[in-house]
Amino acid sequence: MADFSRIRGFSMREFLSLLLKFTDLEMELNAYFVGCEGRLDCYNPNFYYDEEREDHLVELYHFWRMNNRTHIFNFSTFTKEYTLSMYWSAMTMTTLGEQPAPNTSLQNAFEIVNTLAGLLLFAVIMGSVGDLVANANKVKTYWQTLMDGLKQYMTYRSLNESLQTKVLKYCEYEMAEETILKEHEVRDELPRKLYGHVTTSIIGRSLLNSPLFRISERSFLADISELLEPHYFCPGDVVIEKGQLCSSMFIIVCGRMVEVTDEDEIDHFEGEVLGDVNLIWFHNHLNHNRHKHNFISSAFSQIHMLSRDDFFKVLGSYDVTLRRRLCDVGKRFSFLFGPSF
Repeated sequence: MADFSRIRGFSMREFLSLLLKFTDLEMELNAYFVGCEGRLDCYNPNFYYDEEREDHLVELYHFWRMNNRTHIFNFSTFTKEYTLSMYWSAMTMTTLGEQPAPNTSLQNAFEIVNTLAGLLLFAVIMGSVGDLVANANKVKTYWQTLMDGLKQYMTYRSLNESLQTKVLKYCEYEMAEETILKEHEVRDELPRKLYGHVTTSIIGRSLLNSPLFRISERSFLADISELLEPHYFCPGDVVIEKGQLCSSMFIIVCGRMVEVTDEDEIDHFEGEVLGDVNLIWFHNHLNHNRHKHNFISSAFSQIHMLSRDDFFKVLGSYDVTLRRRLCDVGKRFSFLFGPSF
């Protein structure tokens, strides 16, 4: 039965023919408006039906076509076919009963296959978009969940407000940075030698600025890099206390530290090496084996530390000549300038 809510004669067969060969717009208009050329009172009872949108069609035709307000654009056959396919797909997904019904078994099969393929493609696209959104918010979701648990824990333990604020600010910082892997996680995943090469490429220039490591062999620097331990500090954390033994060397990977002296405050920035020459102790000068000032982290800082025991463990596997050179450098800086910090 013909669909009288639509233009007569449009069927699945004609749609397939349009899909294979898209005719010009002018030919289509001439086909639908037979005998209307140059007439203002055009009316074809076999073509128009008693619906408001059909009645308005003649008025629109005279307004646009008869007054030369239209312009025909020529496109390639591929563009026309692709555009028609997209239009038909959009109409099929967004409307109900507005497309020509299939009449033959071949047309029914085409409808079924096309619908299933469209649903499959739609599901794949939506699944991919969902995965992208989930992965993009994975870090943020983790830290938000952790913050909720920490809030409950700190409230249960009745921690003071300042400490709770400090904990939450650290979580907010990590969530904003969107750090997926921590330094120790990277170290655990990579082979030891490979991680040493990665660390050397990051802090190698900082080590070369140190008077103690400037004269060292490249292999010695690589071995030292493998033993560096990453530590994280929040603003206001005391990294080094005055009077503490010089048992570690510090490399500021990111962030900032403040050295609090009796007269002033000295800022230390990313890339600086602190406490390198103080790894070497001298028994006849014990005052030089302790820190003279407090060091406080003034930002969220990542600091790599090398313990004195690890330093001499690596140094013991090298030639005596290197050990003597390093001791001479440490003695010269320690006795002439005092502790490096």
